[in-house]
Amino acid sequence: MLGSTATLATEVKVVTTGDAADRRRLGRANLGNYLHLPGYQKNLRAMGFDDGDFSGGGSDRLVDALVAGPDPDQIRGADEAAARRRRRSPGPARTQRFQRCTPVPVDRTRRRSRGRPRPPDEGRFTPTTHQATPTPEAVAALPRLLSADNFRDLAETGDGYAAAGGRLRRGVLFRSNRLELDADDLATMATFGLTAIHDLRQPNEVARHPNVEIRGARWHHHPVPGIPESEVSSLMTAAQTYQAMLVNYQTFVTDPACRAGFASLLRTIARTDGPQLFHCAAGKDRTGWAAVLLHHIAGVDREVMLEDYLLTDTYAVTSRQATLDSILENLGSERVPAYEPAFSCDSRYLDVAYEAADDSYGGLDGYLTRGLELDDADLEAIRTRFVHSSPASA
Repeated sequence: MLGSTATLATEVKVVTTGDAADRRRLGRANLGNYLHLPGYQKNLRAMGFDDGDFSGGGSDRLVDALVAGPDPDQIRGADEAAARRRRRSPGPARTQRFQRCTPVPVDRTRRRSRGRPRPPDEGRFTPTTHQATPTPEAVAALPRLLSADNFRDLAETGDGYAAAGGRLRRGVLFRSNRLELDADDLATMATFGLTAIHDLRQPNEVARHPNVEIRGARWHHHPVPGIPESEVSSLMTAAQTYQAMLVNYQTFVTDPACRAGFASLLRTIARTDGPQLFHCAAGKDRTGWAAVLLHHIAGVDREVMLEDYLLTDTYAVTSRQATLDSILENLGSERVPAYEPAFSCDSRYLDVAYEAADDSYGGLDGYLTRGLELDDADLEAIRTRFVHSSPASA
């Protein structure tokens, strides 16, 4: 039916643990991004599943059918196989198990874009600016949540990022995408002792996707406008979306409503004790700019700030793919490439914000003090809370 020159590529989710309960828990955390989509439900109904299988993250029989375990017999029969790592590497021993499923070597690729080369495509957006690559070791050491995959410590790993007069203190500030947490991740989040959740989303975003309540953490709302929804719906090409993203980052500096939201966030962080978390929808743009400002206040090097910003492309693979799948489901395949620039990080996005701050305020320091009207006491409170002196700097 497909013909001799066509390729049929299917994805099989594999959990390498042999424990059935763990496999189902991890499987449900991933399937939850898809089971509410009508197209997925239609196909699954044709396979004999019904409404009862779609609730609660998926019934046992549905999860067992869609998520393979470590037994290679469950995925045997492919002409080729590529293992795409989600979190920890499967390791050589487990990769050798999957090698028995296919006559050609298993390609342990980390991301879809690093698998089979794509053919040239005029309509595809290709960033040309600098893209830093975080080390797998650094990523693996960060705390991970399945249902909020862009959650991480703003200080990064180990001893924390180097800062002015010391290093960033871990466990003080966290960043994330929206907090629609499953029970396991909610229990994990409760162990961080959070006193404040700072939400940068617009009211309509909050209404559509409310956060779960985290005991002991007060919710603070600092709305920052993004690309207007009316404009989003009119974006037809990747070039249009890329230009809209550049303008979006410029408005973080030039738009009074954006400045008011970021000023409220930083001022509240400075005046609130205890560990705190800030987030938007994807944890990429508004959250990314807020992270840049906090790192700058602490004296983190700009190149390190860029690398931390780009980590979203490593962390948010699952949530980004679920969003793109939703676009495919509701708008069609031709719109997916058009929106790709909105779901990836690019150094140029930060550059235009820096340039706007230079033009309007003479740099980030002027943006903080004159644009956001933060006083010295608030800036110093953030530094004191976020930076601790290291032996090398003492």
